Amino acid sequence: MESLLATHAPQQTLFIEQVPAAIAMFDSEMRYLAVSRRYLSDLALLFSTAVFAPAQVIGRSFHEISPDMPRRWHAIHARALAGEELAQEEELVLRPDGGAVWVRWSMKPWRTVDGRIGGALLISELITEQVEIRHALADIEARFRATFENAAVGITHVAPDGSFLRFNKALSRLLGWPADELITKSVQEITHPDDRAAELAQFKQLEDGRVDSYSMEKRDLRKDGTIVWIRLTRSCVRKSDGSVDYFVAVVEDISARKRAEEQLHLLMREANHRVKNLLSLVQAIARQTAAGNVEGFIGRFTERIQALAANQDLLGRDEWQGADLEDLVRAHLAHFADLVGSRITVHGSKLHLNATAAQAIGLALHELATNAGKYGALSTDAGRVDVGWRLDGDALTMSWTERDGPPVRPPERRGFGTTVIDAMARQALGGEVQLDYARSGLEWHLTCPRENAVEP
Repeated sequence: MESLLATHAPQQTLFIEQVPAAIAMFDSEMRYLAVSRRYLSDLALLFSTAVFAPAQVIGRSFHEISPDMPRRWHAIHARALAGEELAQEEELVLRPDGGAVWVRWSMKPWRTVDGRIGGALLISELITEQVEIRHALADIEARFRATFENAAVGITHVAPDGSFLRFNKALSRLLGWPADELITKSVQEITHPDDRAAELAQFKQLEDGRVDSYSMEKRDLRKDGTIVWIRLTRSCVRKSDGSVDYFVAVVEDISARKRAEEQLHLLMREANHRVKNLLSLVQAIARQTAAGNVEGFIGRFTERIQALAANQDLLGRDEWQGADLEDLVRAHLAHFADLVGSRITVHGSKLHLNATAAQAIGLALHELATNAGKYGALSTDAGRVDVGWRLDGDALTMSWTERDGPPVRPPERRGFGTTVIDAMARQALGGEVQLDYARSGLEWHLTCPRENAVEP
């Protein structure tokens, strides 16, 4: 002990006591030889004890001063006294009151002038604040990365020259490029040629600081050459000197919306065209109906407009993409629905007519059904009507045949009804119509090119 005291002069002890770090020097029995005031204040914080003065601990053992120290420290002391140098960058120490602190420490043996191990030197530091800050930053980074990678929209960081720095999986899927290939591309390379100038102009304004961010809709090119419409919102992150560090972009796929807008535009144009056609048709119906018999004009005109409305309902149900032929036949036989299956036979393959064919055939069916109910097979209790159709190669054939009704006579004059079931159908469908006023019953036959009447 005398040699130790001789080795550690009073000025060394005073230096250790005053140094602004947590330092403790022990002899081979782990008794305090010198200790800093910082060490003692940290020790009090660790174990919820009173703060000792250095003079109160010199000569007393580590475990006497810190009886609540975990048992594993006995093994650490033994290893240090055996010559090992030990250290731990982060250790969570639980306090007796339930709190916890983070500590960095190192312990190594010190040797006498003759090389023998005289004891151990312990240096420690409370790093709770630093560790908590680092853990908080790591948590923030993990949350950011999770948000970045799992976002439903594309997110990317782009260098000032337009090359990709990083991006999430959503962007890679959206653009149709594998990640290892997309990272070698630039914004300019994947932008549609017709949109590059507009994108570059916005890019330049952002880079120069004239705007803080911008949004635009543009077309990008997938790897397979197809186009994807995107909505892009781009801002930038600047360095301390104000220059651009990198650009941040959020990318949303709006291809479906663009297709819907285009379809709506086409539908509006189609609706406008069809309304004009419809008004012309109504005008023709009115003119031809009035030309026949002014006295019965209102009734006949109303019936024909109702037939036209029935056609419109069927067409509108399918967004003007045509109508099912059987649905069309049954719609115009609605007044005789109780006779379908007994006196009225409807048969034919499943066919979907285009809008033009549906209008022409629908009006013809209305006239045929009206005439059958007033003068033909459906005006008696015994008459029968057969309505059928089929595809015969590249042609559509359709027939209306009446039997067992009153004897048929050809009309004395050609009225609007005849025009509808004959000329109008023939002209609209580019086909042929045969109208036979046989005494046994009216027969109507239509033959037209399949492509003129049936939707692909």
